[in-house]
Amino acid sequence: SDIGVHPIGTEANRRLKDKILDRLRRLGYQPEVQETLACWEAGGCGQVENVLARLEGSGSGKAVLLAVHYDGVGAGPSVADNGVAVAASLEIAGLLAAGPPLSNDVIFLIDDGEEAFLLGAVAFAAQHPWARDVGAVVNLEARGSGGSSYMFETGPDNAWLIDLMRESIPRPATSSFYYSIYQRLPNDTDFTVFRRFGMNGVNFAFIRNVVHYHTPLDDLRHASAASLQHHGENALAMVRALADTDLDSPPEGTASWFDLWGFGILTWPESRNLALSVLGLSLAAAATGLAWARGRLTPGQVARAMLLLPTVPTAATLIALA
Repeated sequence: SDIGVHPIGTEANRRLKDKILDRLRRLGYQPEVQETLACWEAGGCGQVENVLARLEGSGSGKAVLLAVHYDGVGAGPSVADNGVAVAASLEIAGLLAAGPPLSNDVIFLIDDGEEAFLLGAVAFAAQHPWARDVGAVVNLEARGSGGSSYMFETGPDNAWLIDLMRESIPRPATSSFYYSIYQRLPNDTDFTVFRRFGMNGVNFAFIRNVVHYHTPLDDLRHASAASLQHHGENALAMVRALADTDLDSPPEGTASWFDLWGFGILTWPESRNLALSVLGLSLAAAATGLAWARGRLTPGQVARAMLLLPTVPTAATLIALA
């Protein structure tokens, strides 16, 4: 809370980096700093100082990457974006180090320069030798200062990841609809870079109180302890599950899914969507025909329903995009 505004390259950002390194050492890790020049196609270059630590597993398979960024914007102290994720990552590092051995290595990347063209993620993915060991990524972000931690982005061939979420996360908040919407938005996170470099995984973020995002109100007073808890629960569950999964040859297949009010996840193969859509429309048509035959519908009501059928989802999508 004493760091304040800390964009990339500032003295405040370096003080925060030193605090992170000190915390990792006290947890029993031997962290390292990747200091290098990185450039990204978005149009910027910069000197980044990524913090990295590694927890060795008992096996020899691919590693799990838990990624967050510690740099902020110039407008405010950036507590939710992304100090909350840094806190969760450090807590997870401590819990995993104190817990039973995992099969796969876990790499902790607390990177610099995300707010400046995703430079820290680029530096790691393009230059660091550990990047070649990564079999799956768990990324933590924020676009607000509170709310549930949503899993809003993944990659292709994600069915196995959704199955892991269904089996592992105690209070899921997710939907393939969120993922479809996000793919059409002009927003990026470090996960964009990881995907570009061929890494698959899951991306979590909370989005309530978006008016605090990248403003002076993204401070400790407006940060949500509940969001921190949910972020941490989701990330810890997924890292543990992935660390005990064969990441060398994950199965193929893309899923559609949604959470059932936080109690679980309903998932099915994406290839069945057309058949399910036809079935749904057929049932709706049958119900309409039955109501018509019984005199419960007028021609005007049927016409309005036919008009609203495409209008409602289209309007909802446009509102979401806006």
